[in-house]
Amino acid sequence: MTELVDVRSAISISGRMIGSGFPVLVVAELGINHNGSVDRALEMIEAAAAAGVDAVKFQTFSADEFMSSADQTYTYLSQGQEITESMHSMFKRYELGAGDFQKMFRRAEQLGLIAFSTPTDMSCARLLLPFGLPAVKVGSDDLVNTPLIEELSGLGLPVMLSTGMADMHEVKLAYEAACLGFQRGTFSMSSSLSYGGAPPVALMVCTSLYPTEDQDANVARVATFAREFPKAVVGFSDHTRDSLAACAAVALGASIVEKHFTLDRNLPGPDHWFSCDPMELENLVANIERTHRILGTGIPGPTQGEIEMRHIARRSLCAARNISAGTCITRDDLAFQRPGTGLPPSKWQDVAGCIAKEDIPAGAVICPEHLGEPPTGASGASGACGANNSVGTGTVGNGGTDGSNGSAGNDADSAKEMGEKL
Repeated sequence: MTELVDVRSAISISGRMIGSGFPVLVVAELGINHNGSVDRALEMIEAAAAAGVDAVKFQTFSADEFMSSADQTYTYLSQGQEITESMHSMFKRYELGAGDFQKMFRRAEQLGLIAFSTPTDMSCARLLLPFGLPAVKVGSDDLVNTPLIEELSGLGLPVMLSTGMADMHEVKLAYEAACLGFQRGTFSMSSSLSYGGAPPVALMVCTSLYPTEDQDANVARVATFAREFPKAVVGFSDHTRDSLAACAAVALGASIVEKHFTLDRNLPGPDHWFSCDPMELENLVANIERTHRILGTGIPGPTQGEIEMRHIARRSLCAARNISAGTCITRDDLAFQRPGTGLPPSKWQDVAGCIAKEDIPAGAVICPEHLGEPPTGASGASGACGANNSVGTGTVGNGGTDGSNGSAGNDADSAKEMGEKL
């Protein structure tokens, strides 16, 4: 069965189609959970691949660039203790260099994963381009940094915009900045990166609370974004404690799910304790895949199993009593009973008024072979069987219930064909 694909909201990253009608892209967010170690980052990439994700995301930043003061402090939970330290010192500790990212991109490629990053400035973005950077993400902290969004979009790569802390006006401004950047940059509206002539932009529903409690997740924004931005792909950046919110987001139409990931929640650092571990990441992937299967295509129609179930569960036209050959069949001669291997009850008006060609015992499923045409000159079941019959005027022919002429033979063939489908 072909899936319904909305080409208004589909983009391509590394040849992988993402959007309505395509499998959900599951992204493991390494963030700063490598603790500044490229070896741990490589181990995380391997663990993410083993868990079955489709992509890994990094963060590429220079603490000196995005922080104006070394005096700003940050308080976080680590290994069960509350830690307060210089934010600049913390981020400086987690910086990685060009050689580190080259190794990380290479390892991801070897494992068949899409790798991309959140660069906090254009220098960081350009640092990653030689490694085959296929897309960029703008973090929620930079959603109002429209100059950066325009510049990043100007690279011509798909852009994901995380929308934590933002109101709808800010989301619209960021989306417009991304579209403007594509128009001014290297992006062509005929690019294979998107479908339907729209810039390849994904809006990520997000709540910037770590962890996010259920009452703050507001996953229904997925549907809101899909309605308000019909040409954008919509995703979900998940900071809740389990996979339920992500599955709800997929049910509402999210095409991307991103989740913070750690090798061990007991490692030191600000993000480990609320991130999912390898087993939880594997469960997330399995639950999202199951949710996608459960949703199906949206195209009405029976499954193959249901087609077979029709024979068992549906009813057919049956003889309510013994019907002798030559008898004009009336409504009182008909019962609606299982199995569903014969003519459906919806055909009763076509059968009433026909002549039984042979004896039909009570309880027998009535088949087209049992039926002949009404007597010549009869104007329908009432004329053929008497005034006490108030059934419709059709025959078992092509005329149906509208009283037009038809042939029992042709309808018998169609009924037989219908029976085979049932």
